[in-house]
Amino acid sequence: MEVANPMPSPEFRLLAACAVGLRGPDRDAAVRAAVEPAPDWPAFLAMIRRHRMAPLAVDALSCAGIAPSVDLKALATRDVRQALSLCAEAARQQVRFASQGIAMAVVKGPVLSQLLYGTPGLRQCKDLDLWIAPEDVARSIEVLKADGYQVVGGPPTFASPWLDLWLATSKDSVVCHPQTGLILELHHRLIENPHLMGTLVVPDALREVSVGRELLRTLSEGDLFSYLCTHGTVSRWFRLKWLADIQALLSGKSPEEVARLFDAARARGAERAAGLALRLCRRLWGLPLPAEVAKRLDADRSLPWLERVCLNALQGPEFPYGRLRAIPHLLYLWRLNSSWAYRARLIRNLSVDWTLVHHLPLPKRLHFLYPLLRLPSWLWRRFTYVTPPVT
Repeated sequence: MEVANPMPSPEFRLLAACAVGLRGPDRDAAVRAAVEPAPDWPAFLAMIRRHRMAPLAVDALSCAGIAPSVDLKALATRDVRQALSLCAEAARQQVRFASQGIAMAVVKGPVLSQLLYGTPGLRQCKDLDLWIAPEDVARSIEVLKADGYQVVGGPPTFASPWLDLWLATSKDSVVCHPQTGLILELHHRLIENPHLMGTLVVPDALREVSVGRELLRTLSEGDLFSYLCTHGTVSRWFRLKWLADIQALLSGKSPEEVARLFDAARARGAERAAGLALRLCRRLWGLPLPAEVAKRLDADRSLPWLERVCLNALQGPEFPYGRLRAIPHLLYLWRLNSSWAYRARLIRNLSVDWTLVHHLPLPKRLHFLYPLLRLPSWLWRRFTYVTPPVT
């Protein structure tokens, strides 16, 4: 199946220019060039919302001498406040978890913003990702409940047999605080399918990042690069913010350093994900690649198709509508890796419909029925789906 890419809009080109690299003359020049001719500013604001990049866009425009709109500055201010709130909560929960003997690390969010941009507020953060060991999930949920959080994504209960099934077929649980509105994703696994990136354990988070007056634990650089590439690849890189993270991470690095990061991803089993990320950065921003890395990527015959799919996803709607909207993404995931182990795990993860489980909690001896009911449940939702009204 061939995929044709649309021409990028002026608004998309301007947003990409805002993420061409870190602060400096190159980024300023790229932004100034992208505003000629002038973009549709309301459409640009809508695109910023779509890709969740308000603080970075305001910073890039301001550094280039272009005044952001009042609405854009208000959106960026809100996002910065959210990031600082999440940063404070990360520090608080790190102490809380440590007091209970639970090892925890923070991935992405304000810690990643600090690493990439030198400040926790330049990368928009909707929620906070906390990473723990699978055996600590039930205790961690109790810690968060004691803090007033409510579970909004997880099994019917965090006890056997539901917890066992949840740990086997998902990667995170979600809690929300009704008073503060803060959302935490509690990851017991970083990636749902371990055949896209080798399994990491929390002690592999080898470095602490100074964020304000706090030291927050997170991934080492090689593992961070592997994870960011795999996370974005699984989601078809539909949000430019994720690619901007890769571009910022690689900005200023020598070809040898880029090659070392790529080799680290290969060692983790994330070669294709890293290769796709590097190709997309090369396409959007002209990222120079080491000769040996470029040769290896160009030899992978699957990458051109995957790259075109991701470019379409970047410029398409954030969440496609339609009864069969999930099928293109499933085909993409199927072609992402051709190994039998990867595809078997993909089928296993998709075999349990957790919406159905919540509506029809069966005893453990009948859990074999969930894979059998998966397709009828999916078809029922697809063909009773009503397209939301255009607003």
